[in-house]
Amino acid sequence: ACINGCSGALDSRAVDEMAAVAATDSVRVAVVGGGICGASAAAALAGNLTVTLFDQGRRGPGGRASHRSVILQRGQTGEAPLEDDTTQNSPATKKNPSSLEFDHGCVFLRADDPRMKAEVKRWCERGWVMPWKARFGKLDVGDHDANGDFFGLPSRPENVYVGVGGMNNVACGVLSESGTHVRRGVRVASISRSESGTWLLHGTSGDAAFHDTAESTAAAATPQLLGEFEVVLLTDVSSSFGSWHRASAGVPPHLSARVAKRLRVPLFVCMLALEAPGIGDSIPLDAFTVTGSETLW
Repeated sequence: ACINGCSGALDSRAVDEMAAVAATDSVRVAVVGGGICGASAAAALAGNLTVTLFDQGRRGPGGRASHRSVILQRGQTGEAPLEDDTTQNSPATKKNPSSLEFDHGCVFLRADDPRMKAEVKRWCERGWVMPWKARFGKLDVGDHDANGDFFGLPSRPENVYVGVGGMNNVACGVLSESGTHVRRGVRVASISRSESGTWLLHGTSGDAAFHDTAESTAAAATPQLLGEFEVVLLTDVSSSFGSWHRASAGVPPHLSARVAKRLRVPLFVCMLALEAPGIGDSIPLDAFTVTGSETLW
């Protein structure tokens, strides 16, 4: 939601409305969240306004289009160091040949709306995404009456798309092309009004900002002033949650109440790799839903 007086969720209308409100170059805009949504909004505004995007992801922009590289070392797994492909906001072009690559958030995207179709066409031309020409199907594991549908798959006739080199490359590509100023590894923890009517953002950076940092480390950090802005754009309903949630941006209650009833569905992902080649050949599918279970894709 836009908290400068705009209303509604983040979509093209919200961005257009905010651009109309922020009509001069002197207006400073903070975008909280570096997923595809935040990256697209920041890029749409960066041409005429001073835009700063705050992203608290450990591996850089991507949000729910996150990507992870895991390097095998002596039978163990270790997180790929940040200097490997993820330090910059530009799309990664090279991967460590010995690493395992996982899209562990959004594994594909759809383009149903005409404006989204046009945008995805541009992303394809940039080499950030491509149609996913996989073998889709269903596995039946029981008598439970479930249709085995996962956001339209496997029956969807239209294309779905995957990131080239990782789903996070969509957000990274959009941000790099727009020249948006990105504050990586920074969590916005509170938002308040100043006496002059601007918005003051406070938060933390480094280990204390990351979702998976120990609570003791996060709680010990002292929030610092991140900046003063005329407009703040929140791109994830999680930012409106209470302080107990690591993604909370400390949104004032009268504003967070606007999205309090917004449905939020959790998605849990298991990242696994087959130890020996050929183990998966008995399943002639690249991606499948599981009928008899309402939870597996």
